[in-house]
Amino acid sequence: GNAQLNIFYHSGWQTAFINAQNLTGKSYSLSVFNLMGQKVFEENGNLSSSYFTKDLSCSSLSNGMYIVTLQIEDSTGRTEKEILSKTFLKE
Repeated sequence: GNAQLNIFYHSGWQTAFINAQNLTGKSYSLSVFNLMGQKVFEENGNLSSSYFTKDLSCSSLSNGMYIVTLQIEDSTGRTEKEILSKTFLKE
């Protein structure tokens, strides 16, 4: 199946729960941008399975809309990349 990215923001915990499934790559780059295009978070790592999960603390972020992008690359590092993108509202 196709890769899917889901985000659930919990205002009480000030946390965005990010998860993705059906991933086929070997490494990931997770970025969070505000609506002015400023990157407020970045994390890179390796995928051990087709599933990715991250609990992103948002306590230091201002209220507003954020854009989360998850970029997946294969082991060769070639330019065939999959980029998943979703937004969430911090309030």
